Amino acid sequence: MKKSFTFLLTLVFIVSLSAQQPSWMTYEETKPLKSGTINYLKSYKAYSVDHIQLNKYLRDEIPEQNITGRTRMIELPMPNGKLNHFQIMKSPVMEPELAAKYPEIQTFCGTDGINYIRICITPTSFKAFVLTPSGDVIIESVSPQSVNHYISYFASDIDMDFNLPELRCGVTHENKVENSYESTDKLAELAQSVLGNRPVVLRKLRIAIACTGEWGSRSNLGGGTVASGLAKMAEALTYANAVYEKDFAIHLDMVSGNDRIVFLDPDTDPYNDFESMGGILLGINSSVTNSRIGPNFYEFGHVFHTSCSDVGGIASLSSVCSPTGKGAGVTCWYDPDVAYVAQRIFCHEMGHQFSAEHTFSNCNNGVSSQKYEPGSGTTIMSYSGLCGATNIQGGGPPHPNFFHANSLQEVISFTRNVITCGVSENTTNTYPVPEILTKQGLYLPISTPFELKGRATDMEDTSLTYSWEQFDNGPYGDQLGAVSETGPLFKVLFPSKDPNRVLPNWNAIINFDNVDNREVLPRNTRNLTFRYVVRDNHPGAGGSSWEQLNLKVTEDAGPFKVSFPNVLADKLIKGVCNLITWDVANTNKSPVNCQKVDILFFKGRDYNNPIILKSNTENDGSEFVDIPNDLATNSKVRVIIKSADNIFFDISDIDISIVESTTPKVQFGVAPNLVNVCLPDNANILIKTCSFGGFTGDLNLFIESGLPQGSTYQFAKNNLGPTDETNLLINLNNLTSKGNFDVVIAAITPNGDTLRDHVIISAIKNDFTDQKLVWPLNGSKNNLEIPYFKWVKSINADAYDFEIATSPTFGNTIVYSQKGILNDSIRPNIVLQENTIYYWRLFSSNFCGSNTASEISVFQTVNKKCTQVPYEGNPVDLFSNSTRSAVSTVNTSGQISDVNVNNVRINADGVSDVSLTLISPKGTRVNLFNYNCANSLDFDCSFDDEAVSGISCPPTNKKRMRAWEKLNKFKGEDVKGDWTLEATAKSSLRSIGRINNFEIEYCADLNIVSPILINNGPLQLNVSETKVIDSPLLLSQDADNTADQLTYTLVSPTNHGSLKLNGVAFPVLLSYGSTFTQKDIDSGKISYSHDGSSNKSDEFSFIVSDGTGGWLGIAVFKINIGPVSTKDHKDNLDILIYPNPSKGVLSIVANEMVYGNTNLKLMNSQGKVLVNKNVIFQKSTELNLTSLENGIYFLELKNGNSKITKKLILQK
Repeated sequence: MKKSFTFLLTLVFIVSLSAQQPSWMTYEETKPLKSGTINYLKSYKAYSVDHIQLNKYLRDEIPEQNITGRTRMIELPMPNGKLNHFQIMKSPVMEPELAAKYPEIQTFCGTDGINYIRICITPTSFKAFVLTPSGDVIIESVSPQSVNHYISYFASDIDMDFNLPELRCGVTHENKVENSYESTDKLAELAQSVLGNRPVVLRKLRIAIACTGEWGSRSNLGGGTVASGLAKMAEALTYANAVYEKDFAIHLDMVSGNDRIVFLDPDTDPYNDFESMGGILLGINSSVTNSRIGPNFYEFGHVFHTSCSDVGGIASLSSVCSPTGKGAGVTCWYDPDVAYVAQRIFCHEMGHQFSAEHTFSNCNNGVSSQKYEPGSGTTIMSYSGLCGATNIQGGGPPHPNFFHANSLQEVISFTRNVITCGVSENTTNTYPVPEILTKQGLYLPISTPFELKGRATDMEDTSLTYSWEQFDNGPYGDQLGAVSETGPLFKVLFPSKDPNRVLPNWNAIINFDNVDNREVLPRNTRNLTFRYVVRDNHPGAGGSSWEQLNLKVTEDAGPFKVSFPNVLADKLIKGVCNLITWDVANTNKSPVNCQKVDILFFKGRDYNNPIILKSNTENDGSEFVDIPNDLATNSKVRVIIKSADNIFFDISDIDISIVESTTPKVQFGVAPNLVNVCLPDNANILIKTCSFGGFTGDLNLFIESGLPQGSTYQFAKNNLGPTDETNLLINLNNLTSKGNFDVVIAAITPNGDTLRDHVIISAIKNDFTDQKLVWPLNGSKNNLEIPYFKWVKSINADAYDFEIATSPTFGNTIVYSQKGILNDSIRPNIVLQENTIYYWRLFSSNFCGSNTASEISVFQTVNKKCTQVPYEGNPVDLFSNSTRSAVSTVNTSGQISDVNVNNVRINADGVSDVSLTLISPKGTRVNLFNYNCANSLDFDCSFDDEAVSGISCPPTNKKRMRAWEKLNKFKGEDVKGDWTLEATAKSSLRSIGRINNFEIEYCADLNIVSPILINNGPLQLNVSETKVIDSPLLLSQDADNTADQLTYTLVSPTNHGSLKLNGVAFPVLLSYGSTFTQKDIDSGKISYSHDGSSNKSDEFSFIVSDGTGGWLGIAVFKINIGPVSTKDHKDNLDILIYPNPSKGVLSIVANEMVYGNTNLKLMNSQGKVLVNKNVIFQKSTELNLTSLENGIYFLELKNGNSKITKKLILQK
């Protein structure tokens, strides 16, 4: 159900001033305070306050939870010695019936305008949790014996000293398949639900927290009474609510009957003797809670125990609202500290119950399926601090109060799109609107720092926090920094007020030459994905939104490095120009294509306030810049070279000293240092000098080396003054081939010194004729529907655009395209249709531009005929712990070459509790789906051996995937009979499912008869003449199609005349993709008209198809223009073949003398050569075919340059 309820707090506070605010005093410890917490705190601040007054103020003066925003201010002490002012109201974590029975337990929530706070009080304790961008602040009373003494500390100062590896979580994933939420309909719904400015809906759920007798009886845990046990539980739930409300807008209340599951005696509790094993408690707790509370009176459950012998905690994945296992969550309390255990274990295990999986990538060689964080990870669903050599957080275990972006996606999707239990309440809050300012799809050089930028807006809140989190799921090595080529590189930081992130961190960049094994710059070509997460931290119902950024890294560029100034001896002279240099490292070339850079510096370590020296200058490796004169002598700076049209940068490796100019000196440089020339063209280069210290005299210029052979050059002036410039023109018009030329330009100073700089000239032609399309073979048949394309690169090409279509017109017939391919091959993520002709081509490009389309290559996919049989039965209900079947009957016989299972539609809550098996009429079984995919409700998919991907989760949105086992097990069987889809459900299936549909698609190979080209030109005509192209010039035939069924498709049209289809109201000009038939040719409807130009030849290319799968690859029809030479030989032999049809013996008679060897070739209608021999005859010969079967054959005779092909019919 959904209630209309304006939740919690607004920024307009209605404050009562009637009562006295409790007064906090700094407490100077004359003797150590006695507190279990203090024993493992590295730092804290002690305070004193009148506990009775504080309790009275909170109980009597703080308003009840209300919809008007009425709050009360309270001062609370912080670890830095200051008092923060919080506006708070009461906010229960127990259902009203339970709260009424235990009024001494009170809970509150509020904000200081930036940080969210939750408070829990009892008659003898006070606990406040403040969630800040830098971590949690905890304020608590020292002990029941020192009720007036309090400490305030950061959670990061908790330093537990016990065997942390024992705290590992015990969640398991049987046959778990990696989820691919990005391609699902549920993710689309989720993206809409967290879209900026949309209302945040609070999900309220009832939790039943039980405890074992060991936990309940321990004095520093359950305390020995039901009331004290509930108080400790309320403290833990207070912290959990702070986190879950902030990240997920989920509020949890202890169920009204919770006091019935607080057990105080280990000997009589219902957990018997198995309390030491968390895994056994997991299986018991649901039945215990159901029997004491009732299964319909809570949404999920959890049990608290003392130290477990097997795990630190354990939970069943996605068990919230499960009818059979919703109490499957265990927290083992290794220490009585609520803040530590609630944060590290309780919130983590509940995360599993809400469907969140582990996000670490390697913990003592253990891995998770969602490997989004390096090593141990740092977020709540990680194993932070438990992983030895792969612990990410230095200086002790971290204390995260936030979930990873993947956990946000999982839990928000689960609670909004999967489960329906609990209560939804409208709030006055809306989701923030994140905006990524970094351009999508940028290419980055390897081993080079970069910066991600974003911003966000929110309609209600100003306390936004930001987090840039890498979102690449992949493996990680067994030591920090041992990254993989696909997995995570960068640790997840606490959300902060800074909307940007520099990678790696500034400390690594400034002090360790970009090295930090927790933030490793990519060293190989790979994809980089980031989620930009924005939280509004709205009290009670926080909104978390995100956007995704996709980047690429290429080994073809980088590292991009500052080269001067970069070492201790390098100095910058103030008040004059200085030559700054850097290693471009191919970043100016494709695919990075950074053409401009900014040059900056920062003083000291003030990297947040850089000073611009020059903007948007060429990325050529050097530039003169003026160093400000107001810098103090010997002050220290770092120079930054930063891409102006990308996000990468580098800085000087060490601090650089600013000095005065003391001796005369001149600097000399050229710009740009990199010149791209599209041949034929010239290179224009600027040469500059810059002097200081009173330098006088001219410099004499010359080219020392590297000038391309055949080129010439000219200086605008050969002599340059101390501060001067000139131009150099290098004429490259005579250069015929590409190349990179390192031209050294030198200058001789008055005292005889030689100064040198250089320019690299990259000369290239916009000629891609050396490029060849290799695979699939042009004209090939029976290609797989999952295609692979390969080509020979052009020496002049930097990148390729790819297109595949069903027509040579391309355009709206394109089925797939991809731009900017750097390699010589591609495997598109598509499945082509069987028995279909496809055309593909490339567009090559370099810095000179893009070429016209390449030649077109054509191929045909496998020849098979597929039949789809629909399911005609009734829906079949699916129950837990059962096997149910649906049957589809195929009534026709045929040998199977391929089977697919299409349009499988099954309701199942959830699919990970279901296995699907297809059974053939012969009884062969193939497992389609094997209890895969958590967090999914339904099947809406198809199974196909030739699909691009395997099991893909969730199995919805009409996905096509490979089955768990191969369907080719059915190959060769007879298709006729009953096909059975068998669904087996585990006992954990949450509700009744239903098999609604499945369709059997079976395929058989086709025996195709392809057309044969009998006559193919050439056409001879005069300039400006028009002639008909008839069957003596262009003829194709095949055994099972008539002339009107043989279709010619124009792949490329004529260039110097017009090809027309006549015989209609208006002649049709034939162009790319135009079609005509053999009957049109036979009827004289095809004509060619020359355009009158001086060209002596023309041509067009075509394919022939018969509509039943037979086809002929690309052929070229030649057209000769001009008078026929009397010396030209006769192209065709004049031969008569009879009888035709024949009973087996053929006479071959020439109408004129034939001299020399004649090659005789006999082919069947499929094009297979049956006879291939040389014969000698002047006028006649015979051919005996009595051994052959009846049918259509083709006889080809070739003598010298003359050839003829004849169709013959054998009919005995």
